[in-house]
Amino acid sequence: MRLKQIGVKTSLLDSRLILQEVLNINYEELLVSATRIITEEEVEKFEALLLRRIKREPVSKIFGRKDFWKYTFKTNKFTLDPRPETETLIDAVLSRYKDHERELKILDLGTGTGCLLITLLKEYPNATGLGVDISMEALQVAGENANNLEVMDRANFIKGNWLDGIEEKFDIIVSNPPYIKTKIIDSLPSEVRFYDPISALDGGESGLDCYEQIMKDIEKNMNAHAHVFFEIGKWQEMEVPELITGKGFEIKEVKKDLLGIPRIIEFNKPYLKVIKH
Repeated sequence: MRLKQIGVKTSLLDSRLILQEVLNINYEELLVSATRIITEEEVEKFEALLLRRIKREPVSKIFGRKDFWKYTFKTNKFTLDPRPETETLIDAVLSRYKDHERELKILDLGTGTGCLLITLLKEYPNATGLGVDISMEALQVAGENANNLEVMDRANFIKGNWLDGIEEKFDIIVSNPPYIKTKIIDSLPSEVRFYDPISALDGGESGLDCYEQIMKDIEKNMNAHAHVFFEIGKWQEMEVPELITGKGFEIKEVKKDLLGIPRIIEFNKPYLKVIKH
């Protein structure tokens, strides 16, 4: 009731999830636990977690984890929570690279929790990958997630500013960069504004700053037939493609998320097919 009174739209769900967390049971077990006696310690723990949610801290940050694709990832104040719409990028890669046994090299720019890179390494067991982030604290989280999900032997993580200092070439490059215009940050929901790192949200005055930085150097890190997958924000379906094609790249697909919003831009470098006479 208290969550509903302050306008939390998912008040019932959040309360239930907190209760499940306190009691360490799943939803099915909760349904058959109506007669269970709750201890004073459990009541105190529930109240403490509920108070954090009343302060608009997201459930994922309270629990320190968030589900993404088929997996559960650690998250904290240094990382952007994995979003359901970002799963569209995984769909796009899987649609392009149907052979899951391929030996692919994958680069994840702005890796955060590592959810994109790690999920792709799980889907492609012969692939290797590199995750780059400006935040050492985020990289520590990504490393923990890679270790927990048993891909650490195929993943590396380095601190860096996008492509600076990276000389390797990759088959797949993915990125969910900051793309929110600076002036909009203050109008974001409290759950985002106060609990996700601003550096993972703020895309500059135009919202395009990070795309522009990546596009300056990206060709040097692409193998001949490499494909790049960018997540974009709402209303950027014209601006980002124009930036991409302006650099001589070819848009292969614009993929919509489950809400019908253009979410993923896939592109590559056109190449000439040599025809022998």
